[in-house]
Amino acid sequence: MKKGTIEYSPNTCQAQFHAECEKPAREKGSVKVVSFVSGFGGGKTYAGAMQAAIMALRSPGLQGLIVSPSFPLAEMESGAIWHLFEIFENAEPQVQYTYNKSDHEFTLANGAVIKVVSAERPEKIVSTTAAWAWLDEPGMYKP
Repeated sequence: MKKGTIEYSPNTCQAQFHAECEKPAREKGSVKVVSFVSGFGGGKTYAGAMQAAIMALRSPGLQGLIVSPSFPLAEMESGAIWHLFEIFENAEPQVQYTYNKSDHEFTLANGAVIKVVSAERPEKIVSTTAAWAWLDEPGMYKP
């Protein structure tokens, strides 16, 4: 896969989020958690989708996980899946991928997989192996 660019002009909060994601974990072998908290329209979902794309492109053969409150929310315009399509299609050169709608999975040419799951069925997430994960709108998850 050729290296390319993805046009993106992050706002200040998005830029801080991505910079924090680039920092290494504090201790070797530890888990790193980064959050992006802002109001409606702050760019959280787009920034999360962009970071998911970056992680997948940097992680050949590994699986990442996007947890959405529901599949309809992930699929709507401005949802995580919609943003991933937009990001991959507008990259230069275009990111080569396939999308399995029934499994909600993006598979990139480098073998990386982005799996989108719904928080409505947490039992489907149990025992999932992932190199990274993004929780979109966790405040909307139902217990």
